[in-house]
Amino acid sequence: MLITNSLYFLFFQLDSFGIALTTLSPIGRLETVLAERLALLSWRMNRVVRYEREAILVSQEKILNDLGEKFMFMKKLNCGHPNNALDAYEQAHYIYQIIKTFFSLTEDKPVSSIDAASILYAFAGIAGIDLDKTSLPKVPDDIPLEKYKFWTRELVLLCISTIAEKANISKDSLINKVLHKNRLAEITAKRELELVNREMGFMQSQRILPDEPLLERIQRYESHLSKHFFQTLHELQRIQASRLGTSIPVPTIVDVNISNQNTS
Repeated sequence: MLITNSLYFLFFQLDSFGIALTTLSPIGRLETVLAERLALLSWRMNRVVRYEREAILVSQEKILNDLGEKFMFMKKLNCGHPNNALDAYEQAHYIYQIIKTFFSLTEDKPVSSIDAASILYAFAGIAGIDLDKTSLPKVPDDIPLEKYKFWTRELVLLCISTIAEKANISKDSLINKVLHKNRLAEITAKRELELVNREMGFMQSQRILPDEPLLERIQRYESHLSKHFFQTLHELQRIQASRLGTSIPVPTIVDVNISNQNTS
């Protein structure tokens, strides 16, 4: 990769030199040196632009990590880190939707293994029951819930009744708790996702430009290169005009002395 990049910049410089020599049409050693100097200065100015672009890109890529540190310090997110906000919302939304949809099914309606397992784990979590250590009716103990193939609405309701019984709570009360808490979890996760997206948008707008010290350094370097570029260009144009017989006045030189001393 390093060799490839080096060759790229070498070819870029050679190409710039070729364009400069063709465009500026230098004749003689002095004009050629000035034309090559212009090409080098042009390449360096383009390099400043690339450097600024990469600095902005790196700053933008750090947004999630910086936002994560901010939220973790403020303890604002239940999901822990902004990276988890979307997954947390999608999971909360999925759980709430399958539970809500489940109660609209008919008794003999089949239920997918994943949905059945997710529903029962949600109920067991609210009831404080370790489902992995609990025997459920008509479900073999040696088969994971998500791999059991014969789930129906009736069987899932029977398992919910078993969970409620072991938790010493009525089935209706447990159902209401599960619906309420999972609805609340979905709302909370959605708000956190909106907060993360809003904060990310704000930080992205703040980082359209590099930070102030870096921006000042870029502007100073760019100004330095630009000044030398136009000085060199004007010198080349003056020499070429003189070669073609045009009378060119000698550049005016002004010495400026600046002093802080007050004159009495």
